[in-house]
Order: sequence, then C-alpha cells, then structure tokens
Amino acid sequence: INKAGLPASPFRHGPMPAFQEEDLFTQMLPKEAGRYQLLYSLDPTNPNSLSAKGVILWDMRLFEEALEAFEQALSLNAEHQISLEYKASLLIILDCEKEANLLFEKLLQTDGKKSGLYYSRACAYALLNRFDEALTDLQQAIALDEDYREQAKTDPDFDLLRDLEAFQKLANAR
Repeated sequence: INKAGLPASPFRHGPMPAFQEEDLFTQMLPKEAGRYQLLYSLDPTNPNSLSAKGVILWDMRLFEEALEAFEQALSLNAEHQISLEYKASLLIILDCEKEANLLFEKLLQTDGKKSGLYYSRACAYALLNRFDEALTDLQQAIALDEDYREQAKTDPDFDLLRDLEAFQKLANAR
C-alpha cells in the first residue's frame, strides 16, 4: 500500500496518477473505509484514475467491479496498457478464459514489457488455485525481469502458493 492508500500495482508501468494527500479523517479510518473514500474521489473521466480504481477493487477482491472500472478506462483510451492487462487477468478469474487468452496473445504480440503480462496472468491463475499455470507464468515473468522474484514474495495474490516447494525454489533462486 502506498502513501495514498492505493495497493501496489503488480505491474511496473510507471507511477499511478497523483492523488491528494490523505487528510486526518482518512488517516483515522480503517484501511477498507479509506479505500472506499478514495474510490469516490477519483476522476471518472481520466483513464488513469479509473485504472487506479480498478486496482483498488482488485485488491479488495471485488473482481466484477474492477473489470467494470478497467472497461471504463478502456472506453476512454482503448490502448491503456494497465487496464488491458488487468482486464485480461480478470477475464480468467471471471471464467471468460477464451476471451482472456485472445487478449493476452494480442498483448504479448504488441507489448515490449512482456514480463508484466506473464506476472499478471500468474496472479490470476494463483487466485484460482491453478498453481501449475501460475508458477509457469511467474517463472517466465522472472526470467524476463528479475524484480518480479522479490515482488512475488509479498504479493497477496500468491498467498496460497507461498508455502509450496516449487514457489519457494522459484522465489529464492538466484
């Protein structure tokens, strides 16, 4: 969670949009209530804000609402990279795998930062308890960008995998 109360994005495509500093009231609220307040303060005409909303909803495990936020962002900017990646992952989680795979394949052909795509799909598979697929994609992400090794160690999307021997070997290899 960053200073503005946003969950850390699993993708490293630059900083999230700027938000106003939290006021004393927000700092006193429980984490979830602060997130809800932030959700309603985001600009609904800005794809970056809508994407941030989607990330918050993802972190709260409100996947259908998150998908809606990413689709709103894409209606404003059809090439919004973070929204496209999250949408593809959410489609897996929401059992629209054929559409998800088509979107992933399109993104893999056009995106130079393929490591984030593999990491994203690994997160989605992990949340569905599809551990073999999650580990395969996580391994690919780490092979392309070593930073994902450290990120995976604390990413809540991998909580169910963390105790598996295969995950431990992958996370601790150097």
